[in-house]
Amino acid sequence: MQETADALPSLDWYDSIWLGQYFEARNIIARVVPHRLKEFEAAMAVFKADPAYEVKHVSGFLDAARLAEIREIVAAIPRESLELHEVRKFGRLIVHDWPPFTQMQSE
Repeated sequence: MQETADALPSLDWYDSIWLGQYFEARNIIARVVPHRLKEFEAAMAVFKADPAYEVKHVSGFLDAARLAEIREIVAAIPRESLELHEVRKFGRLIVHDWPPFTQMQSE
């Protein structure tokens, strides 16, 4: 199945802004010069995560109280403070430099 700019991207890439541009370029190349698509994908492969990369889950990193606190903070963020530009393509809301999370990061 061919991915389009409207489809959710592969999760083995991280940076959503860069990823959006990648899929836009990929879609244009596939439409305009499809014979060059493999060349483009090969050139971009250097930016993909190493196939040996594994997501590791750390149990107990956040205790139940801290996790509940984080959930409360998220629920209390006013809607007008959320950035919506990634909702359509990436299905997520963004907030930058939210003081309680900035504090947690410094801890």
